[in-house]
Amino acid sequence: MQIRKELAKGTFWTAVGSYSRYLFSFIVSAILARLLTASDFGVIGMVLVYTGFVDLLAEFGISATVVQKRYLDRRGLSTVFWLAAAIGLTLTGISILLAPVIESFFDFEGLRVIVQVMSVNLLLVSLATVPQGLLQQKLAFKQLAALEVISALLSGIIGIALAFLGWGYWALVVQGISGKAIHLLGYFVFTRWRPLLTLQVEVIRDILSFSGNLLGYRIIYYWSRNADNLIIGRTLGSTLLGFYNQAYTVMMYPIRLLSFVINPSIQPVFAASQDEPEKIAPTYLQLLELLALITFPAGIFLHIFAGPVIRVLWGGQWETSIPVFEVLALLTMVQPLLVTSSSVFIARNKDRLLFRLGTCTSLIIIAGIALGAQYGIVGVATGYAIAYWLFATPLTLYYLAKVIEIRPNRMLAVFYKPAIITIILAPALFAFRSFNFAWTSLGILVGAGALFAVIWASAGFALYRNKFKTLLELLRQRIIPKP
Repeated sequence: MQIRKELAKGTFWTAVGSYSRYLFSFIVSAILARLLTASDFGVIGMVLVYTGFVDLLAEFGISATVVQKRYLDRRGLSTVFWLAAAIGLTLTGISILLAPVIESFFDFEGLRVIVQVMSVNLLLVSLATVPQGLLQQKLAFKQLAALEVISALLSGIIGIALAFLGWGYWALVVQGISGKAIHLLGYFVFTRWRPLLTLQVEVIRDILSFSGNLLGYRIIYYWSRNADNLIIGRTLGSTLLGFYNQAYTVMMYPIRLLSFVINPSIQPVFAASQDEPEKIAPTYLQLLELLALITFPAGIFLHIFAGPVIRVLWGGQWETSIPVFEVLALLTMVQPLLVTSSSVFIARNKDRLLFRLGTCTSLIIIAGIALGAQYGIVGVATGYAIAYWLFATPLTLYYLAKVIEIRPNRMLAVFYKPAIITIILAPALFAFRSFNFAWTSLGILVGAGALFAVIWASAGFALYRNKFKTLLELLRQRIIPKP
C-alpha cells in the first residue's frame, strides 16, 4: 500500500507541474506556429538533432544515478557534481568546434552560429544533474512541479515576445536556453545544496559504471527517436522537416501528458523496493492498464480525426502535416506505455539488460525509418510506426515481464479490456467522420469528442463495473462519513 501511496503522491504533483507546463507550451506553440514559418521550425529541428544528443552526454545519466545510489554523502555528491561540470564544459567546447561540420552536413548557411549559441545548454544541463537528482531522491515532487510551471511560463513569454519582434528562429533558440537556465537556478534554490571542492576516485568509478549503461541506452533510444529528423533534414530539407516536426509534436502530447508525468515518480518510488518485485508488479500492472484504457482509444480518435486536430492546433497552413500525423497517431496507443519501462528497468538495477534491449529495438526502428524515407515524410512515419508496433512493442513487453518476474501472458492480460473498448469505439468514430458534416474543424472535434466520451464511459462502466462501484463507495464515504 505504501508504494502505491508514494507513486500516487509523486504522480499527482508531477501531473500538476507537467500539465501546467504542457498547457503553457501548447499555447506558446500555437502562437509561435502563427508567427513563424515551417522553415523556422525546420532549422531548429536540424540543430536539435545534434544538440539533443549531446544534451544526453552532458546529463550522462547522473540524475538517475543520484536517485539510485543513496549511499552518496555530501563529498560523494560533490565529486559527482564536478565530474558532471567537467563533462558539460568539454562537450560545450567540442560543440563549438564541430559547428561548421554540422552546417556542412545539413547544407544550411548560418547553422554554425545557431549550434554555437545553443551549445551553452550543455553546460546548463550538466550543472543541473546533481541538484535535480537530489530533489527526485527526496521525492520533492511539489517543488519540481512548481519549477516546471515557472520555467514554461517565463521561457514561453520570452519566445513569443522575440517572435513578435521578428527574430524568426532565434526566438526558439533563446526560448530553449532560458528554459534550461531557469531550471538550473530553481534546482539550487529548492535544494539549498552547494558542492564542496573535493574529488573521490572510487565514487567516480562507481558512477561511471552505473551511468555508462544508462547513458548507452539513452543514446541508442535518442537516435531511434531522432533518426527521422536527421534523415528528413539531410535529404528533404528544412521545410518538409518543419511539417514533419509539427505532426510529431502533436503525437508527443499524449506521451508527455501521461507517461512523462508518471515516469519521474516510478524510479524513485520503485527503487525503494528494488529487491522486492512482488511489490512492484501489481502496482505497475495496474498502472499499465490505466494508461492503456486512455491511450488505446485516444490513439484511434487522433488517427481518425487527424485533419481537424492539425487545423485547430496549428492552422490551415499546416495541411502537409496531416497525413504524417494520421500515421504517427497510431503510435500514441503504445508509446506512452513503453516509455515507462526504462524507469522500471533502472529501479530493478537491470541497466545492462535495458542497454541491450534498447540497442536491439532502436536499430530496428532506425532501419524502418531509413527504408520509409524513399517515400517522403509519410513514408518515414510509416516505417517508424511499423517497426515500433511489430518489433519494439512485443520485445519490450516480454523483457519487462521478466524484469518484474511475472509471466508474459499476465502482462498481456491487462490490455484486453482497453482493446475491447477501442474495438467498440473505432467503427462509431469512422461512421461519424463519414457523414461529412459542414462544420468547422473545431465543431467536428467537439461532436466527435462527445460521441467518444459517451461510448468510452459506457463501455468502461460495463467492463469495470466492480471497480466503478468500489470507487463510488469510497467517494460516498468521504462525502458522507458514517456517524
